[in-house]
Amino acid sequence: MEPILDAFEQVASQVRFKAPRIPLLSNLTGRALEEGEIPDAHYWRRHIREAVRFAAGIHTLSAMGYELFLELGPTPTLLSMGKACLPRGAGTWLPSLKKGRDDWQCLLDSLATLYTCGAEVNWAGFDRDYQRHRLALGAFDGAVRGNDQYICPPLSSRSPRPRVCGIASYGLYRDGPRCRSGGF
Repeated sequence: MEPILDAFEQVASQVRFKAPRIPLLSNLTGRALEEGEIPDAHYWRRHIREAVRFAAGIHTLSAMGYELFLELGPTPTLLSMGKACLPRGAGTWLPSLKKGRDDWQCLLDSLATLYTCGAEVNWAGFDRDYQRHRLALGAFDGAVRGNDQYICPPLSSRSPRPRVCGIASYGLYRDGPRCRSGGF
């Protein structure tokens, strides 16, 4: 990588970088960037050449209370690495895609786990390309409150919204409060 560093930094210095809009863990330090900190051309040069502090980042997330990890990418390579960084059984580790599994089924399985952990799902956005019809399910013993019918209890009576950590090949990011659940 040495031969490209100067040219890379020169080209990258022409980019107008901004502070991340979501918290970002640095693979250079294993810690979250400070609010308003802007990774510049020199930062990204260092990112090419220096050691990745992935384990430190996973430990940082765990110390911050994150227990739900979602890998965004074609294979769940980083999930295995992340699991190895924490004690056995710690965290819920979800793939977005997995070789040998139907893409939609993998996504839907992970979405179901996110939802049951209390993650907020934009169902209108999820369903916008599909025509749906309401289906009267009838009353379920212990599941009816007023005129509303629930298959699952409403979010307010479930666990708090999870702190979701997305793991991607370019870094770590997160959003939302914390979820306590077992491994996936």
